[in-house]
Amino acid sequence: MLKYLVSCSLVLSSLCGCELGQDIAKFEEGTLVPREVLFAKPDKFCVRLSPDGKNISYFARSGSEVVLCIDTVEGKSIRRFPVTSARNMYHYYWAHTNNHFLLPEDNQGDENDHILCLNIKTGQKKNLTPFGKSKSYVIGLSEKFPNEILVCNNKRNAKWFDVYKINIETGKSEKVFENNAYTRMIFNENFELKVLIKVLPNGDEEILTADGKLILRVPFEDIGVSGAYHLKKGENLLYASLPMGKDKGSLVSINIDTREIKTLCDSDESDVYLSSCDPKTLEPQLAEVNYLRKKDIPLSDKISENLNILREKFGEKEFYIQGRSQDDSSWLIVTLESDESVKYYFFNNQTKELRFLFSNQPALDKYHLQKMEPLVVKSRDGLNLVCYLTKANNFKEGVPSPLVAYIHGGPMCRDVYGFDKMAQLLSNRGYSVLQINYRGSTGFGKKFYNAINKNLESVRNDIIDAVNWTIDHGIADKNKIWRILNLSRACFHS
Repeated sequence: MLKYLVSCSLVLSSLCGCELGQDIAKFEEGTLVPREVLFAKPDKFCVRLSPDGKNISYFARSGSEVVLCIDTVEGKSIRRFPVTSARNMYHYYWAHTNNHFLLPEDNQGDENDHILCLNIKTGQKKNLTPFGKSKSYVIGLSEKFPNEILVCNNKRNAKWFDVYKINIETGKSEKVFENNAYTRMIFNENFELKVLIKVLPNGDEEILTADGKLILRVPFEDIGVSGAYHLKKGENLLYASLPMGKDKGSLVSINIDTREIKTLCDSDESDVYLSSCDPKTLEPQLAEVNYLRKKDIPLSDKISENLNILREKFGEKEFYIQGRSQDDSSWLIVTLESDESVKYYFFNNQTKELRFLFSNQPALDKYHLQKMEPLVVKSRDGLNLVCYLTKANNFKEGVPSPLVAYIHGGPMCRDVYGFDKMAQLLSNRGYSVLQINYRGSTGFGKKFYNAINKNLESVRNDIIDAVNWTIDHGIADKNKIWRILNLSRACFHS
């Protein structure tokens, strides 16, 4: 079977060059999508809605320059700020003042991020964490304290992150928790420490109260489908994903006083994740599962009505609620499709009006792109492998095409339905592309997640089985099979 897979990492130019030259010549003039279009960096990206719902922010490119832009939701420009460092910019936040941005910035790629505060009105920039060679990140914002934030920093001990409360206007900082054991600290809206999370030497995880009392112990084999989110405002309810004695992760609430766990949403298809909350209470209103494609599961009648309106507008397109104003009157919506650019919309939750804002890369929409097709392949030992097939642009039924197996890294991550520039490039040049969620990929339950443990050879078998499926179904030419590797773990499967 291995003869159908060439165990090598391919250089992009070789894939799009000599061997495929004859196939490219068969395309009609004008059908080739230029590489500089497919691989261009987005024109607009990292879009955020302000807490008051009046403005949006985003980064925009103009040639080699990047600018941080603030517009009203009606499209009127407010301010523009040149960006000197583009690293980690996607982690920025609006402060609850609605007049400040919180932006991480390191020193020439050393990954020791500092938190910068940018005053939108004055343009003044202040380093809130001038702590030398240490790393900082924001863990808490609250409308109750619009001028303050909670920040983790490891200046005292590089192994552990302490928590500081910082005034974003004065820069005054105060250590509120010294940490010597925990991987995560969860605070409520009053900036009170409520939950601690600790990883044990055997890989198990403990969820503890602020005074160290055990709430729940998560076994190592459940870690891949488990995770804590946040606390409900005004209550000691922690929202999390847990398997609850089953294979798939469920969305649950945990009473940290009584240890009572209630299931809010579960699925036999795939793990359940929290998608959107009521901004006034932080109570979950929308969950999602993603097996072949994303499915929304409303948890309240209030959000169900809006979902029906949006589904009527978008049809089969996948959409996400990317932001909601504090009073929930304004929503930022994004659509992610496999054959078009990412598009942003403003949704007025009072009038139910949906208005298009912009595309992140409008040049893409001038070209024909291929739809991604979800499918399930059975592995030789009976596991279901969720795969995504993007057929060659010149594919004809009954005529097998060259195929590229495009392998994701991780391994604890996954491929999903949506736009993929590499898949589109190869498809456009005459290759069908198969993306394979081999065992160990996330989202498919703990049995699938843990099936990779002490069994790495089985991953290669999964890839071979998936490729052979395309050969058996007349999609791939068995003499023209390539493998292109993504980052990290994918390189070990060559």
